Amino acid sequence: MTDIAISNLAWNESADQQIFEAMRNLEIFSLEISPFRDVTGILEVNKRFDNKMSKLLNSYGIHIVALQSLMFRYPGVSLFKDEATRSEMFEHLVSILEFSNKVGSTIVVFGSPKNKIKSKLSREGALDIAKNFFRKLADQAQRLNITFCIEPTPAVYGADFILNTNEALDCVKGVNRKSIKINLDIGSSILNNEKIEGIIRDNIKYIGHVHISEPYLKAIDCNYLFHRNIAQALNNSNYKGVVSIEMLPAGKSDAKNISEVLSFVKNVYQLNYEK
Repeated sequence: MTDIAISNLAWNESADQQIFEAMRNLEIFSLEISPFRDVTGILEVNKRFDNKMSKLLNSYGIHIVALQSLMFRYPGVSLFKDEATRSEMFEHLVSILEFSNKVGSTIVVFGSPKNKIKSKLSREGALDIAKNFFRKLADQAQRLNITFCIEPTPAVYGADFILNTNEALDCVKGVNRKSIKINLDIGSSILNNEKIEGIIRDNIKYIGHVHISEPYLKAIDCNYLFHRNIAQALNNSNYKGVVSIEMLPAGKSDAKNISEVLSFVKNVYQLNYEK
């Protein structure tokens, strides 16, 4: 059965307990987190989890299933600038993998459009660098039983590399490791006018995670027919991973909006297909 989750990007820290209560009421116990939403640096992330978040999550029966926004607050670290910054990026991402393993998460999602600007590099040259980089990272992920998911980021997000799902698939296939897959980001697919059901049908073995999102991370449009088609494609392809809601805070009524979206996504993506 598909697991339903939501990213904590959808609300601010002050609303944590209110949202966790709403999740528990809907029997949704899986959480995706942006580790740097509230603090800066991996040491602070670990300290905050140990001193506060672990106990709070346990009190609601909620567990972390995925990490995203891995390079938030790290704008100067780049995949393509030079070897020094590439090494810094690698060490940072390994520390994220280790934190993911510590908290029980088996998925990390890498989009980070500003941290993979290829600039004047050819696409082929950039892809060669990326494949070597992600191959080493995939080996670290495999060691920790984590799936590292590459997320396409369209040009409107300031990206110039891995702009669409096919390019993400090219990279993943080139890396050729079981521990590296794509994150199917619905918002990016909408922006790129992609045939989402066809991508799912033809590439299910490469899909490690799914983000239910809108362009620019706006609040989810609860369009039943649109999402039913995606849910059917995932079910028909025997997808057993996580479907995670990704959006930014929508305003003063965040808790109400989030509860409505959680209920909608659970009904469409999970309850309709319970065995």
